[in-house]
Amino acid sequence: WSCNFDTHLPSLCEEYNRAWFKNRQVFEEEHVKSDSFPKTLRNGKFHSDIFQGYCKEKGTQGYKHMMTYERDIRCDPNLDCGRGSYVRNDCTCSPLDDPCSACPHGTICHQSPTLMC
Repeated sequence: WSCNFDTHLPSLCEEYNRAWFKNRQVFEEEHVKSDSFPKTLRNGKFHSDIFQGYCKEKGTQGYKHMMTYERDIRCDPNLDCGRGSYVRNDCTCSPLDDPCSACPHGTICHQSPTLMC
């Protein structure tokens, strides 16, 4: 991703970027709940009204990634949530009465014949 909007349609690009970064903010607020995958510090000052604090400066070097590539985020491979519960993005188990909470935001959850997101 890049912190740019050098284009012949700047208002459309601004609208697209504003929507993208707002969705990223919603995703982090809903799904980032553990120290193994911390929320991004949104303190970037580059067009913060558009980029929601995720850009420090223009270009790819200014983009604040959701996670660094040096970090390998994994849940404990021995984590066993038990029958009917599933591992969620934050390495916790879904409640038995809400297995769909393990599905990524914006996906459709099917529970039959087996859980599918």
